[in-house]
Amino acid sequence: MTVATLQRNATGFKERNKSYFTAFNNDITPSSIACPESVDKVARLVREAVHCNAEIGVRGGGHTPWKGAANLEDRLVIDMRNLTGVTVNTEKSTVSIRAGERWGNVYETLAAEGLATIGGRVSRVGAIGLTLGGGLSYFSGRHGFVCDAVSNFEVVLASGEIVNANKTTNPDLFTALKGGSNNFGIVTKIDLPTFPLGKLWGGMTVHPGTSYPDAARALKNYVTSPTPDPDAHLLLSMGWAAMMGGELTVLSLYHANHSTVEPGPASLSEFTAIQPRLNSSLREASLVEFTAEQSSFSVDGGRNLYFTTSIKPDLDLLVGVQELFRKAIEPIQGCKDLAFSIVLQPMTAQMLRRSAEAGQNALGIPADDGPYINVLINPVWSESKDDEKIVQTSLDLIEAVDKAAEAKGKAARYRFMNYSYGSQKVIESYGDESVQFLRDVSGKYDPEGFFQKNVPGGFKLGIH
Repeated sequence: MTVATLQRNATGFKERNKSYFTAFNNDITPSSIACPESVDKVARLVREAVHCNAEIGVRGGGHTPWKGAANLEDRLVIDMRNLTGVTVNTEKSTVSIRAGERWGNVYETLAAEGLATIGGRVSRVGAIGLTLGGGLSYFSGRHGFVCDAVSNFEVVLASGEIVNANKTTNPDLFTALKGGSNNFGIVTKIDLPTFPLGKLWGGMTVHPGTSYPDAARALKNYVTSPTPDPDAHLLLSMGWAAMMGGELTVLSLYHANHSTVEPGPASLSEFTAIQPRLNSSLREASLVEFTAEQSSFSVDGGRNLYFTTSIKPDLDLLVGVQELFRKAIEPIQGCKDLAFSIVLQPMTAQMLRRSAEAGQNALGIPADDGPYINVLINPVWSESKDDEKIVQTSLDLIEAVDKAAEAKGKAARYRFMNYSYGSQKVIESYGDESVQFLRDVSGKYDPEGFFQKNVPGGFKLGIH
């Protein structure tokens, strides 16, 4: 059983290695790239790496932006993109998704049968990586995190054994994989529930930067509502770019069960009432179309990073974030092609309860601790000479938001892995109890610590 492996000088090596979401991983050159197209071949690669005590990288969609997340200099990288398949069971109730798939193909396959599933919001993001980080979807208000919806993981362990993890088979591993990253093995397949879905309502409205306080007020009212709409979903973005003429406020609004473009859903009316609008794409469209639209707002291979924190809702805090943002970016506005955004996403108390009701996960969020607002900082720029100052500016802005939240008693421990920078303490943010549980699961299924010591990408458990 041979595994197709590209050496550095091989045809196709450069194309595969230069296909990550960001330049930071494209600029790393592994010694070789293995491209398994079956689970058995993944298992063989793992057994060989363990036998040789070799370091490896593991790459799915390649969307995690920070350097070294899924690529490894002068070492073997296992590229999972040939391990494909989206299969719906005969009852049309479950979809099985292989490790090489991205959400766009998952949704297109399901749409052909009038179905959808709980998955990512950007079509070209890999399905497995998003799920192992927790994942948010257009349906999170009703179902919690994407990881909460998984009914089964297929995993290659460090022993080379191929196992299933679900509520009855390896249930501790099942829990750990729901937000626990790549710490326990290589996930080769996930099973998710399907449901009928026609059109969604949604799109984006663009407003001047001066509209941000109104949007912040609407966000605070929305996330603290005692009866939040489980079918609504939204993102509030504040961004600056010279090419946009300065500062803009952007609302991304969605609803899974609304049939008229105007007026929009009642639960989002405070957002749709904000004026003036510079542009609007509100419409009825398919999940395939909306996730493709979100994908179109970024390009592969650029200098693009994520940083994150979580806060609890407070109007003065939310409004004050705009001033922190403006102060932070002023010294770097001369960086070439800079576009700097801060994105606020509500995690309602209802969403966090639905997450808890779905069964334990790795995230360690108390069911009664919500609501939260996730804060994403997303700088994009073009020149490597600006890397250090932009990274430091982003980390400083996260710290400033955290300090402002702490001063008001509105800090939250949890950090959303999918948006975290490599140096952020994500696993630690899950809390001591969850961290110890994850370490115990690692010790049980990977007793030699191969995925801790020999797979440096991802967020590790701090086992030495």
